[in-house]
Amino acid sequence: MTKTVRLVGLAVLLYLIVAVPSVIVGRTISSHAGLGFLIGVALFGVVAVQHGPRWWGGATVLGTVAVFLGTVWGRDPLLLALVLGGTALVAGTATRWARQGALLAVPISAAVLSSPATSATALDRSLGLAAGAAYGALALSLLHIPAPPLGTRLSVRASWLYGGILGGLVAAATVVVTDLDLPHGYWATLTLLSVMQPSIVGSTRKTLQRVAGTVVGSGVALLVAAAVPARDAELALGLGLIVSSVVITKDYAVRTALMTVGVVLLIEGNTPPEQAVELRVGLTVASAAIVLALCVVIPRIIHRFAPSSPADPPTAATP
Repeated sequence: MTKTVRLVGLAVLLYLIVAVPSVIVGRTISSHAGLGFLIGVALFGVVAVQHGPRWWGGATVLGTVAVFLGTVWGRDPLLLALVLGGTALVAGTATRWARQGALLAVPISAAVLSSPATSATALDRSLGLAAGAAYGALALSLLHIPAPPLGTRLSVRASWLYGGILGGLVAAATVVVTDLDLPHGYWATLTLLSVMQPSIVGSTRKTLQRVAGTVVGSGVALLVAAAVPARDAELALGLGLIVSSVVITKDYAVRTALMTVGVVLLIEGNTPPEQAVELRVGLTVASAAIVLALCVVIPRIIHRFAPSSPADPPTAATP
C-alpha cells in the first residue's frame, strides 16, 4: 500500500512537472513548441538520468537537428527516411557501448514531430525539444529518480548488424507510410523502434507485449472517450496516463496500454477515437508481424552463413 501511494504521488508530481510547463509553452509560444517541449522532457530528461551529461548533450543536439530536418522534409519519403533510418542506424550501433537507449530518443522524437510544415514551425518544434530536454534533465535530477539499467552490450560487428537491420526497417517503413500519406503513420515506425531488441528472444517478447497492450488499451480508450465528453478533461486525463505509464509499472504491456489510452484521448480533437484505434492497432500489428517474421528468418540466415554463431543472435533496440 505504501509503495502504491508513493508511485501515485510520484506520477502526480511528474504530471505537474512535465504537463504544466508544456501547456504554458504551448499557449505562450505555439502548440508546436509545446509539443516539442513535452517530447524533450519525456525522452531526453530520462537520457540525462540514465546516460549522463555527455550522452544527453549529444542526443539532444542530434535530436534537435533531426526534428528540424524531419519537419522540413516531411513530404519527401526518401529524405524523411534518410533522417529516421540514419538516426536509427546510429542508435543501433551504440549497442557496442550499451548506449542505444540514449540515441533511440532521436529517431523517436523525429518520428513523432515530423509532420510536414514550414521552416518556422520546424524551428519551433526543434527549439521546443531542446528547451524541454534541458528542463527535463534538470527537473529529473532534482527528483533523484534512480537511473534505469543500461541496455544490452554487443560486439562491434554485431552492433553494426543490429543497427543496419533497425535502420533499414525504419527507413522502409517511413517510405511506405509517407508515400501512402497514412494518418499517424509514424506509429508503425515507433513500434519498430520500441520492440526491435538486440536479441531474438527480447524482440519476440516485447513485440507480443506491445500488441497485447495496444489492443487492450484501444478498447479501454473507446470506453473512456465515450464516458468523458469534456475536451479539457480528456486532455488532462490523456497527459496524466502517458506520464503515469512511465512510473506506475515496469510491465511493458501495461505501460503500452496506458500510453495507448492517453494518446487516443490527446488526439481526439483531430482524429475520432474509432479511427485512431483502427489506425493504431492496424499499424502496430503490421509492424509487429514484420518483426516476428524477422525473428524467424534472421537466425536461419546467420546459421546458414555462420553455423558456429550463438542460437540467440542479435536482431536489430531498446532494452
